[in-house]
Amino acid sequence: MQRAGIQIDNEDLIRAAAGDERLPVIDVKDRVMERIGSRKGGGSWLGFRLMNRAGALTMLLAMLLISTSAYAASEWIQIRNAADVVKVQYEPEYFAPEPVAQWDPYQWKALNSAKSGELVAYYVKGQNDDDASSSSDLLHFAVKERRFTSYPDFVKEMRRTGVTVLPEKVEGYTLKYGNVSPHYPLTSSTVYRQTLGELINQANQAKAGQRLFAKKLPWTDAGSVGATYANGRAYVDFGMTLLQGGTMRVEQESENQTDKFKIEGRAAVYNDVKKENVSYHYLNWYDEKRDAYYTLTTYGDRILTREQLVQLAEELINDGI
Repeated sequence: MQRAGIQIDNEDLIRAAAGDERLPVIDVKDRVMERIGSRKGGGSWLGFRLMNRAGALTMLLAMLLISTSAYAASEWIQIRNAADVVKVQYEPEYFAPEPVAQWDPYQWKALNSAKSGELVAYYVKGQNDDDASSSSDLLHFAVKERRFTSYPDFVKEMRRTGVTVLPEKVEGYTLKYGNVSPHYPLTSSTVYRQTLGELINQANQAKAGQRLFAKKLPWTDAGSVGATYANGRAYVDFGMTLLQGGTMRVEQESENQTDKFKIEGRAAVYNDVKKENVSYHYLNWYDEKRDAYYTLTTYGDRILTREQLVQLAEELINDGI
């Protein structure tokens, strides 16, 4: 099954809970966004390892570490749509892959010449070439994160990519920065096939020893949008991941205490995590109409209570977000 999606690491969320404002996501860059791209007909990978920024979300886009203490292995949380199709599946934490920096050193090289917000496709000669039957393993994508600190500029980007426009303020918190990340081209798309063919041709004509071949791709199809809001040194992160017909697998962690319920008719999961030196909590919900998954978290020198998180989620939903 073809996968595209979010690989998020918990480490950043922990730092945020401990007061490190650099935290959060959905970035979407940021290693989160680099793998974001829920692909139609495929599965989206969302093993919440809040990578570099639990905050922007870029998404956070998914702080989904669910507790085995609350649910037995045979009762992993599932979120289904009206057709009874599983859209979000929570699974044991052991299946999470290694951080991007360890398993894809070429990614950073491919982004060297890219500008903020640009999407880069790259091919590594000799990498997986022995499996020519699986072109999905040959072409890779990465995006250089772009943070919008100006709300008007952020709105322009959201409108350019057709995503829901996030507000400038939420519950007394004002936008600190936001970002929008792209969906990566499907392996079945013309763009994917043409780009792969072009880069392979370059590789065949290149000098011996050259392995990396990259190309910048224009994009307008967003995979996620997220924002970090601040009130002094208190922060709220809000992120939205667009599945576009795909599905999402979510890593579960034993430290979490979770509760599944509904917010304004939408399936939601509350996560309360207590570790040895830090504790934090966050809220996720799924919107079938938009086929989107949301993450809302709070950290800093003051945090919202569970009731306040739920109330804020209700207000966002009722505002059409």
